[in-house]
Amino acid sequence: MKTFLLCAAASSLLLGGCVVAPPPLVSVQSAPVVYQPGYVVRTLPYGYRTVRYHRNVYYSSGNTYYRRHHGGYVVVTRPY
Repeated sequence: MKTFLLCAAASSLLLGGCVVAPPPLVSVQSAPVVYQPGYVVRTLPYGYRTVRYHRNVYYSSGNTYYRRHHGGYVVVTRPY
């Protein structure tokens, strides 16, 4: 209520209205996404690498491993 009264008083003094400052921005860091085996993704994450193990091709990013699966990639357990 006090803010409204101050804005009304300020606008009557030819200040052109009352401007309320926006709240400060808060930085929020999210945790990395961890997929469980069996989860299917459409595309591999940026920076993935190709791993060959016993004639099979795997793709890894961090500690997550993927194999090709029906137009996408399925998360699998570490191959070795």
